[in-house]
Amino acid sequence: DSRGIDLDIEIGFNGYFQLHAWTPLNVTLENRAQETKGNLEVIVTSGSEYRGDVYRTIYAAEVHLPQGSRKRYAFTVLIRSFTHDLILRLRQDNHILFTRSISLRSQFTEKAFAVVADNFVMPDILSVLPANLYSANVRPQNLPESWYGYDSVKLLILRSDTVGQLRDRQFQALIQWLRQ
Repeated sequence: DSRGIDLDIEIGFNGYFQLHAWTPLNVTLENRAQETKGNLEVIVTSGSEYRGDVYRTIYAAEVHLPQGSRKRYAFTVLIRSFTHDLILRLRQDNHILFTRSISLRSQFTEKAFAVVADNFVMPDILSVLPANLYSANVRPQNLPESWYGYDSVKLLILRSDTVGQLRDRQFQALIQWLRQ
């Protein structure tokens, strides 16, 4: 919590992501202080200090947070390494209002995903999914807003009424992914 702004993050599918695959990242900002405008930046660092090829990719979204507001920002990021922390920061002009660093070491998997997208899931369905897939129960509001956010998903299970809960960008991303 810095300057009355709090941040909540949901990376990948139920907190896990596959290396070298596009990954959904949902960031929710809550502003309990004065109105804030700026840029929310997600910084992904890749490469190796040993090889001397470290580089950063910055994904950004414009932010306007009136006092007492709560807003969600959806990104799709490419993570090639878990050795470097994911950095989120809120920048206003040349000032950094806050920075949060998130370790990725315990959140990656080498398996593709079997995603069950539902607010409620019966535990037995996860036990019968293929063993070569990492099963993840995901709330529908955390599904990707870009078709390539499904890059690591090999199996997606959702009820027909869940489709009606998706935001338009999520629905369009799902349709485009299915067409691929």
